[in-house]
Amino acid sequence: MRLAHGNQAGSFPFAVPAFSLVSKGIFMSLGSSLLYGFAPVICSFSYQLGNNPYTMAFLRSVFVIPVLHVLCHVKGIGYSLPLQRLPDLLIAGVFSIMTTWLLYMSYAYLGVGTAVSIHFLYPLFTLMICRYAFHDTVSKVQLRSLLIASGGLLLFVNPHDITNVKGVLIAACSGLCYAMYLVWLEKRRLSEINDLKLSYYLAIIASSFLLVLNLFTRQLVWVQPAESYFYVFLVAMCTSFLASVLLKKGIGLIGSAKAGFLCLAEPVLSMIFGIVFLHEPFLINKALGCIVIVWSILTSFKRRA
Repeated sequence: MRLAHGNQAGSFPFAVPAFSLVSKGIFMSLGSSLLYGFAPVICSFSYQLGNNPYTMAFLRSVFVIPVLHVLCHVKGIGYSLPLQRLPDLLIAGVFSIMTTWLLYMSYAYLGVGTAVSIHFLYPLFTLMICRYAFHDTVSKVQLRSLLIASGGLLLFVNPHDITNVKGVLIAACSGLCYAMYLVWLEKRRLSEINDLKLSYYLAIIASSFLLVLNLFTRQLVWVQPAESYFYVFLVAMCTSFLASVLLKKGIGLIGSAKAGFLCLAEPVLSMIFGIVFLHEPFLINKALGCIVIVWSILTSFKRRA
């Protein structure tokens, strides 16, 4: 059974209560944010053992490939894809890879907190792309809530980093690439592809691209303790498998704009996990930013319910 993709997420050609579908999409998108938000904690444990962000991005894709291959085989999911799907899949893979690459590149110019905060402007980019490129309906409440949430993100930014224009542009481009990835999944109907199969092919594309790129960058670190590889495996399961599948399902149910907006919960969750597991300091400006973001999300979805 296929989902109908129109200008407004939530219009489906079969008789199922819209509320149940929207609720399911909301919880799946939030579940994805929860897993993505916890991943940096696991990454930090691996980095302390000699890993680096480039190797993490590569290995998390490599490690998930055999797991997804086995799951597809056990569930009887075929590996074949229509030829007309391949160009769209490759483009989605490139958007996904460029997101990670640009974000990691921005760390060389900005503090991690600032870079991630600028990257998380992608829900605003997603909304703008849907509105002006695809003429989707965007309510005033939705736009206002997103602008408020974006303002909350700015409270996470270190003022000293803003003067580094190159770093800011790179981080912003990473957010733009991710917005294009989310929109591409929805508008090219890649969300109709089986969840496991889609994640499987995206992991192959990502690992292949990064392996070729390493011929020029030489950033891959192969010699690491077993404990570090275990942490990488956990990140792969959390992000490239579970979070990716949940987000894709969320997009299929509520659309890329709404799913991207809910992903704003990720920096809030990352801050909480950082305080609990990494003993990071509790800062008032970040706490205020979290309150603003959570309030904007709750207000937006309450008014649209």
